Amino acid sequence: YRKVITTPHVITATYPNTRETILGQLYLLRDRIAEEGIDIELEASGEYHLDYEFIERLESGELIGVGSRRVVLLELPFHQPLVGLDEVLKQVRKAGYAPVIAHPERYTYMIGRIKLHEELKAMGVWFQLNLGSLLGQYGQQVKVTARRLIDAGLVDMVGSDAHHGGHLENLRNVLSDKYFVKLTKRQTLLNREL
Repeated sequence: YRKVITTPHVITATYPNTRETILGQLYLLRDRIAEEGIDIELEASGEYHLDYEFIERLESGELIGVGSRRVVLLELPFHQPLVGLDEVLKQVRKAGYAPVIAHPERYTYMIGRIKLHEELKAMGVWFQLNLGSLLGQYGQQVKVTARRLIDAGLVDMVGSDAHHGGHLENLRNVLSDKYFVKLTKRQTLLNREL
C-alpha cells in the first residue's frame, strides 16, 4: 500500500465525528508516521451515514471529499431502503461531490438483488465493495452478492472496512481470492485516482 484513506463513521447518535475531529486526527497521525519514517500517504474523509442530520452536514460544508472528484462515501440504512434516496443523491452531486455507496453487498434489502444495484448505478453512484465480503466475513449471502456485483461489472472501488487488527489480516488473505483477482484484472478500480 502506498496510500491509505481513512473513513471513520459519521453517525449522529453513535459516532458524532466532525470535519475538525477527523482532520485533526489525520494531522496527528501524519506527524506520527513521519516521526517513525513510514513511507505512506494518508488522507481522510468519513463514511457518512444518511441519517437525519446528513443534509445539514452537506449544506454546511461539513463533508470531506477526497481527490479531484471530491468523492464522498455514503452509508445507507442497513435494513430498509431510504425513502427519497434519489433526491439526496441529487443534492450530493449538486454540492459538487461524487457519491459512493459503501458496501452495497451488505444491505439486507439488497442482498442478491442485483437489479436494485443497477438502479442505483443509473442514478450516478459508484459502489465500494468491502474486501472482507469476498472472504465471507459478513456471511455467505453477502459473499455471493459481492461476487455477483463483480460479475456484473458494478464495483468501482474496494475498501477494507478495517475496524481492528483481524480485519487487517483479511487484507492479506483476499489477495489470492479468485474474485479479487478477477476484479483487479478486468475492471478499472477508481481507488488509484483518489
